[in-house]
Amino acid sequence: MITFFIFACLFSAGFLAGSSFKHARFNKIPWEAYRWDENIFGWRPIPIGALVKKGDRVLLGYEVDKNAFPEEGIRYD
Repeated sequence: MITFFIFACLFSAGFLAGSSFKHARFNKIPWEAYRWDENIFGWRPIPIGALVKKGDRVLLGYEVDKNAFPEEGIRYD
């Protein structure tokens, strides 16, 4: 019985630590929001304070550091 209690406490502590680290790491990413624009047939950045409506197509993304890639590139599979 004591083994189960210790296992449950360790599992809970690991879960809480992992979820808080993931949350902190996720918030450091410089996210950008884009909305589909039918007039130019492409994505446009959504300005701060703009209203996003129910039928809008929205994309979340961020710019990848180009210096992190090798000269020959990376194959996307």
